[in-house]
Amino acid sequence: FADGETGTWTDLGCAVDGPVVLNVPAPTPAPIFITVVSSTDPSCNGDSDGIIQVSATGGYGALQYSINGGPYGALTTFTGLPAATHTISVIDEIGCVQTLDVPLTDPAIPAPPTIGFNTPLCVGDDLNLTATAGGGVTATNFSWSGPNGFTSTLQNPTITNITTANSGTYSISADINGCPSSTGTLDITVRPNPSASIIPDPASVCDGSSITLDGNPSGGTGTYVVHDWTGAGSGNLDDPAIQTPDFTGAGTGT
Repeated sequence: FADGETGTWTDLGCAVDGPVVLNVPAPTPAPIFITVVSSTDPSCNGDSDGIIQVSATGGYGALQYSINGGPYGALTTFTGLPAATHTISVIDEIGCVQTLDVPLTDPAIPAPPTIGFNTPLCVGDDLNLTATAGGGVTATNFSWSGPNGFTSTLQNPTITNITTANSGTYSISADINGCPSSTGTLDITVRPNPSASIIPDPASVCDGSSITLDGNPSGGTGTYVVHDWTGAGSGNLDDPAIQTPDFTGAGTGT
């Protein structure tokens, strides 16, 4: 019999009056004990670069190793692993098997950079976008998208001479410490420019008398908060910073 096998041997030789039975007992090796030498989680969420290294003692004869039901072999280090609970199996020469579950965990997806921009924004302005990463992190590979077909790989891009078509949701993502971030978004509004028309126009008034003018603003959005009357006749206004100043006649002007 080979070492480690069991069975019955009968000697039917002439010198023996009857059969002789030889019983070979099975070996009784120590139990297989598996130890995790080291485990490394995937470097980024969704990557498959985790590593598990194990060692084992006990059993009978040489030990072989397997992961997740794969073929057995002599290697004790398993690479290219995703986040999951991986089953390590160890088998000895007489078929005894021991298993051990080893979990690998995905790191969290990094937060995106914080979007900043200049405000308020009106038609004809330049929109200056900024992407700011938190302290202690390295941000690379910026990816912007937005309305009106806007894309950029700059960290802080500028859109010149904007129109209302540039209003909408802007998105950004980046690699944070080498791992792709989630996507950050921000809504930006470009306001149309207001216009003004003087009422009455033309206006006439006798010397020493006064007339109330109206800037008659229109367009834009929100409340009209700033009025600025200029020109040669503005010195005859009682308040050139309101919508309806009084003009006192004293010559002519524009």
